[in-house]
Amino acid sequence: MNKSHLTPTLQALAAALLFGASAPLAKSLLGEIEPIPLAALLYLGSGIGVLSVRLVRRLREQAPGEARVTRSDLRWLTGAIVAGGVAAPIVLMFSLRATPAATASLLLNFEGVA
Repeated sequence: MNKSHLTPTLQALAAALLFGASAPLAKSLLGEIEPIPLAALLYLGSGIGVLSVRLVRRLREQAPGEARVTRSDLRWLTGAIVAGGVAAPIVLMFSLRATPAATASLLLNFEGVA
């Protein structure tokens, strides 16, 4: 594997590892924190991580050119934000709170296979 393929591969593996670790961690925190604030904290942490990567890339001047968001994209972008960025994490936290840990672990592991 050449070097140009190594970095994206490591990034994908790190993302999968962190995503897989988030559900068990969230399950353990649900006894202390309510689902909606926990979902907000998880996505706040994700946003801070993405922002830091973008800042480092900008400092190194490695930021790739991005396509501009057009007016016709706004409806789809808003739907994606509401469904994937707001509703999905809240539903996940409420579901994890109501599901036994062993069952949640099996379901989350199966999700990666599908």
